[in-house]
Amino acid sequence: MNSLPRNPDIPTAGYYEFDTIKYIKMSEMLLGIKGFDYEFTSGQSLIESIIDQGSKIDLLVFKVLDEELDKIIFDQDLEKWTFNDNGEVISK
Repeated sequence: MNSLPRNPDIPTAGYYEFDTIKYIKMSEMLLGIKGFDYEFTSGQSLIESIIDQGSKIDLLVFKVLDEELDKIIFDQDLEKWTFNDNGEVISK
């Protein structure tokens, strides 16, 4: 069954025939089965997980492309600055 096609939202149907007859016990009798009809519909789920800070980077890039932001400050830019005793930002 795992080798059958799985097309989301499209029914898959057919007949599967065993290589040899299979016997099952039903109501104290053995029944020989050559195969069986099948029909099923598959579904599909897409789950996206973003691990680490990637989502924040994506958001930042999109904001720059949309011209919502016109400047990006990187950590190497921040390293050029510090605070004085009054809490003002000054260059190092």
